[in-house]
Formats: sequence, C-alpha cells, structure tokens
Amino acid sequence: MATFSGSPTASADDGYVDENGGTIDNSATAVQVRGNDFDSLGPLIGYARVPGVTIPQGATINSATLTVIASANFTPLTATTVMAFDEDDSDQIADVTDYYGRSQTTANTDDVFNGAFFAGDPEAVDVTAIVQEIVNRVGWVSGNAMQFVFEQTGAFMAVVAAEFAAYDHATYDPALLEVDYTAGGGGGGSATFLPAFAPGFGW
Repeated sequence: MATFSGSPTASADDGYVDENGGTIDNSATAVQVRGNDFDSLGPLIGYARVPGVTIPQGATINSATLTVIASANFTPLTATTVMAFDEDDSDQIADVTDYYGRSQTTANTDDVFNGAFFAGDPEAVDVTAIVQEIVNRVGWVSGNAMQFVFEQTGAFMAVVAAEFAAYDHATYDPALLEVDYTAGGGGGGSATFLPAFAPGFGW
C-alpha cells in the first residue's frame, strides 16, 4: 500500500460560488456553504482543489479522507453533500459560468456538517468512493488535480450554513486530502526460483 496527502497550494484553489450574485470568491479566508434562503439569498457552493495528486490511474483506493477545519461557530439546519468535479485534471475555477459548465462525480458523501461546530473543529469527510471514481477515469494521470465541491440542496434561513478554513486563513489549515491506495499492475511480491540442478535436494 502507498499513501498520498495534499492540500490547496494557492489562493485560487479554494473558495465559493455565490449563485445569487453570480460571482465567485477565491481569496476569502473561509470557504462558505449555504442553501437557498426563502427571502433573497441564493446558495453558496464551496470548493477545494488539491493539485499534484500522485496516485496512479486505476489504483485501488483503500481509504480517502478530506479533512476541513471549521473557521467559525455554526449549527446548520441542513447537512452538506460533498462530491468532486468529474475531470481528469481539474483546473482552478475562473467564474460562475465555468463552475456550472463542469460535470460532477456520481459518487458523493452526504450528511456532512451535521451538528454544532465551533471554530477549530475538524470535519473528516470520507471521500473514498469519490477519489476512486476519478482515478478510474481513462484520462486520469498521476500528478493531476482533484477538486471537491461542498453543496447544500435544502433551504436555510441564515447567511451561512457552514464554513471552513481556506488557503488564505491566518490561523487554520486548508482542506487536507489523505489517501491510502494500492497501485495496480502487480509486481509488489517476490518469488524464489530453484535451478534445474541444486545440490542437497537429492539430485
């Protein structure tokens, strides 16, 4: 087995989409997530990009965790769903149009940020199936980037439902992807071969 760990490495690697305002914020200190507001606010959709993911194409993902750190106190009314962009090498998001032009993975993790959180609390998200779907892509190459998406589909009567530290946060670390995997293709074992004639074996 082998391991990989990595995080966003630039300000534009994480942020959030403001669907109501038609803008993105990739320089804020926190990645914010929000559902629809019944009054005037639209969703805030968070994202975190991890470049340089050195996992071979077709590897078996034994476990994968994406850990984020709450950057404020919050108690969401509806939990968040995490998925990723279904891409071979996910580049930084340029604008809202760019975001909505991308496909998402079928695999997802639901019920994230369920309960009360305080600033500094970690939230470890099981993304094993999501990472497996991406590395199974024919075009996936070791060293490419993965980009995870945090989205609420329910309504939430408040400004922010959840938020976690971004690359630009002064105190807390950004999202951390940790993967335990087994590369395909065999070759990991060893064999011992006897010659045709070996003294001591009765020949």
